Amino acid sequence: MLLPACATLRPGRSDHGMDELWRAAHTAFAQERFADAERGFRRVAAEFPERREGREALFYLGSLQMDPRNPRWEPDSAAASLRRYLERDSVALPRTLRRPEAKVLLEIANQLNLPPDERVPELQPRVIRNPPGRAQSAPTAPPPRVVSAAESLAEIERLRRQVAERDRQIAAKDDEIRRLRDEMERIRKTLVPRRP
Repeated sequence: MLLPACATLRPGRSDHGMDELWRAAHTAFAQERFADAERGFRRVAAEFPERREGREALFYLGSLQMDPRNPRWEPDSAAASLRRYLERDSVALPRTLRRPEAKVLLEIANQLNLPPDERVPELQPRVIRNPPGRAQSAPTAPPPRVVSAAESLAEIERLRRQVAERDRQIAAKDDEIRRLRDEMERIRKTLVPRRP
């Protein structure tokens, strides 16, 4: 009779302690402090497995382990946490709250744990979907071209000749414009009658 009461009085087992852990884990997750969030959710799951929060902690563990922003992103661990979450359904416990979401995340984690060529086409590397639904490989960048020093010097010389030719053409056009202006000025002076 005293055993259940003693169990709830152990340090870290109070509702208050669970609430603090739960809030701290969620705050860390929201702030993308993934290691802190993982530690918090692991403690809630381990110390309060019979509570709703203890069960939900498994879902959040799977979610943060699937988050691509997480430097310790690990689909294998995510799949294990999500499996444990989905296996918690029993006659004694109510159904898991996020069962549909957990099933989707578990399927994605399972796919990511397969070799790339065995995954569904949407999760294979460098595959995109066209609007009609056909799969097409994404275009790859051409390999970098290595240019030798001799080729570089030849290209520089070609560009210099090109620039010099354009400079000559511009100078010739400037000369033509000056000549036309002078001719127009001469014509204007010829046409304007001189005053006595």
